[in-house]
This record gives sequence, C-alpha cells and structure tokens, in this order.
Amino acid sequence: MLQYSVAAAGLLVFCVILLANFGAFAQAPPTAEELLATALNEGPQEDRIEAAVALSHHEDVTLEMVHEVIQKSSLPPVRAAAIAALGNRRDVDSLPVLIDLMEDESELVRGRAGIAVERISGLRMGYNPADTPENREQTIARYRQFWEDCQKPDSKFIEFMRDPDAARAHAEKFRRETHGED
Repeated sequence: MLQYSVAAAGLLVFCVILLANFGAFAQAPPTAEELLATALNEGPQEDRIEAAVALSHHEDVTLEMVHEVIQKSSLPPVRAAAIAALGNRRDVDSLPVLIDLMEDESELVRGRAGIAVERISGLRMGYNPADTPENREQTIARYRQFWEDCQKPDSKFIEFMRDPDAARAHAEKFRRETHGED
C-alpha cells in the first residue's frame, strides 16, 4: 500500500511541475516591438543581446527597428546582431550606413558591417576589421567609390543587388554575346 502512496505522490509532484511549466510554454512569443524595447533598455546585457538576436530573425521586424537598434544601443553585440539582420535581408539601401559602420570603434561591429556589405554588394575587397586603421580606410574608400558608382544613371549595380536573378541573366547574356553563342 505504501508503494502506491509513494507512486501517487510522485505522479502528483510531476503533474504540478508540468502544470507550472505549461504556463511558460503557453505564452505567446514576444512581439517585434517587445524585443526592440528589451534590446534598447538598460536591463541585463544578456537579455538585451538575446532580444536583439531574436529581433533580427523576427518575421515582423521592420528596417526602421533594426536601424534604431544600431543607432541607439551602446552594446556592440546588440548592434552587431542588428547589423547582421541588414546583411541577411540584403538591404541595399543600408549600404552607406554599413560602410560607415566599418569604421566603428568596436571590432565586432566593424566585422559584422564588413560581412553585411560583402553579402549585399557581392564584392570581396579584402576588408579585415582587425587590420590597421590605414589598411581598413583604403578598403572602405574602395567600397565608398563602389557605392558612388552605383548611383550613376547608367549603373545596373543596384538593380542587380536587389535582384540576383536579373544579375545572373545579364551575366549569361553577356557570356553568350562575347562567345558568339545564340
């Protein structure tokens, strides 16, 4: 009889623990606005970083939210997560901001900005966030020149960055034309 009482008590404890934890599992995931507020608040650093990473992957995040985190956060890992979101979204219009961030005082921020610029532009110019300031400046100047060239009326760079399929089609057409293929 004692065996059954111990088993019943154990089952009761298990059920209480399960029900207590069920409330945590049943909660709705945070909204993009809640994640933004957490990323920018003065709470624990780990919470702010976690919120920024979650925000960068949230389906309802806007580019304005991402830019707000980059501008307002004082924590490099939080800013780096937001920068990664711009690179993952391949936001061409953010290139000038990202190129500027390649000069940030934080090596982490510089590195993420460099990766984002390479991902969006499709160009690898040898940027190294740990390089000397002089070497970084030379590479950044080349990226700035590239962006200026993109602004020229006859440039197709921005169109191709926004639509990689169009870029591939243009490259294939160029290849056929230069090799005399129909």
